[in-house]
Amino acid sequence: MAITALLIAIAVQCVYALLQLHVFPSTGSSFKLTGTFNNPDHLAGYIASGMPLALGLVLFNRPKSFMYSLGIVSLILSLLILPATMIRGAWIAAFIGSAAVVYFRFRDEPAFQSVLVSKWFKRLVIPTTSVLIITVSIGLYQLKPDSVHGRLLIWKITSQMIQDHPITGIGFGRFDVEYNRYQGNYFARGAGTEKEAMLAGNVGHAHNEFLHILAETGIVGFSFVIICFWFILIKVKLDASHPYHSHMAALKGSMIAVLTSSLLRFHSISLQRLRISLPPYFFSFRFLIKNF
Repeated sequence: MAITALLIAIAVQCVYALLQLHVFPSTGSSFKLTGTFNNPDHLAGYIASGMPLALGLVLFNRPKSFMYSLGIVSLILSLLILPATMIRGAWIAAFIGSAAVVYFRFRDEPAFQSVLVSKWFKRLVIPTTSVLIITVSIGLYQLKPDSVHGRLLIWKITSQMIQDHPITGIGFGRFDVEYNRYQGNYFARGAGTEKEAMLAGNVGHAHNEFLHILAETGIVGFSFVIICFWFILIKVKLDASHPYHSHMAALKGSMIAVLTSSLLRFHSISLQRLRISLPPYFFSFRFLIKNF
């Protein structure tokens, strides 16, 4: 039920976003494509986290079944909208999470295992993949170079906040206030470059969930988050004989996408939007823990 609700919610977001592109304007004042959110970052992260889940339903279920059809529809809609958001971190997250689902699906197949240990895989696929990753990374950088440099500035100043408040952080919800004070001091003492001065602005988030959590809650709060991810990704084992194996594999792929996306962008949103987006995730986490 939770998985169905999550994919239906993502499909609705995608349809709404398609209408924003072609029929009526976005609810966000300065962005064309936001779904029901205020920022394309939130929409892209929401869709990216659902794509591995949709792919899992396609790979693990019988063709023409309801879950298979739901996965196909959600996957197609996601592929139509995600590129249009122009959020590179979400693209990477969707790819890595989906790749994990593919691995979970075929890792026990003898043919798949033989490919992984074959000489041609090590000599050809691994080097080719490495070159491809480097090429894609350069391409993504060239797409929005100022955005990359802006993130580096944000992370540099955020790291100073973490150094000054390592244990309990600056306080939950105080990032925007403290960041802009630290940024002002950074330029006041002449540490910033001319390029950084051009990229500086009123920042409300670290654009990296883990740095943001570490800055606001310190090692204490950050440790709790790490334990949660460790439990979901490492402690919860996938067993092909488990009755919910397919659901758990798809959800783990989704969590991997969330984890990857959190390294490059932000998910924090207003309480109003949390009511819309978080319930399906909450029940999905509960499903994993219940069936552990």
